[in-house]
Amino acid sequence: MTQRLRALAGGLELYALTLVGLLGLAVAVVTLGLGFGLGIVIALPAPLVAVRRLPNLVRRRTERWTGVAISTPYTAEPPRPVPQADGWYVRDKKLYKGPWWPRMADRIEWVLGDNATWRDLGWMLFAPVTGGLVGVLPAILVVAGLALPWTDLLPFWAAVVAGAAAVVVGVALAPAALRASARFHRRMLGGP
Repeated sequence: MTQRLRALAGGLELYALTLVGLLGLAVAVVTLGLGFGLGIVIALPAPLVAVRRLPNLVRRRTERWTGVAISTPYTAEPPRPVPQADGWYVRDKKLYKGPWWPRMADRIEWVLGDNATWRDLGWMLFAPVTGGLVGVLPAILVVAGLALPWTDLLPFWAAVVAGAAAVVVGVALAPAALRASARFHRRMLGGP
């Protein structure tokens, strides 16, 4: 029984994180809009790297709740530019007096060219209505079962019986639903 209750809690937590992911997605969409729409490309790397924290947290929490390990498939950040002997920096056959633009251009290419960035954004978009929702359905059943007797939807005793059945089914399904949710998270957030 304890394992089933823990699975309910795990499903709730992971679903709450998927809802927070919608905020991360909003940040990413605004960033991409500013970067490409208004030509403010220097706005791209920092927010897109920052929103990676949430998928990384979901990777860790999924493993803690289910034992399902999810790889972190990000490509390595490019090294800092190194000046030539004359002190100038070269990038794309152009010379730069300082390292700022070559470094920024490398980071933009790195973030936008990393498939894991796009996997994270796809997860943020779809998880609340797919795998995350599967994980929280048992908790929804339990809450609905507990609330049903206090509604006027059914006669009281019928509501008590239906509510108890919903609670039992929700608790029984919790471990399987959490495992299914973990497999979804691994599929979306893991490497190829």
